[in-house]
Amino acid sequence: MKPVQDLILKEMHNGLRRRLEAVQKARLDRDKNPELGRKFVAAYVDYIHYIVNLHELASGPKEQAEGQQPRHSCDGE
Repeated sequence: MKPVQDLILKEMHNGLRRRLEAVQKARLDRDKNPELGRKFVAAYVDYIHYIVNLHELASGPKEQAEGQQPRHSCDGE
């Protein structure tokens, strides 16, 4: 399990780092013009969505947290 865990953690760390660096870089120029401001907002939104998606994947589907069986696309629903 350790090799799989290390691979996943490495990819998560790299994804967080890349997105945070993009936010930090865009933040420096955000006030120069509207287009650069939009680039900053887009980078920030991407960073936040990445964090939220990681959390949702790590914590599992809501149905499992509530003790229900998870639904799968192959269940026909």
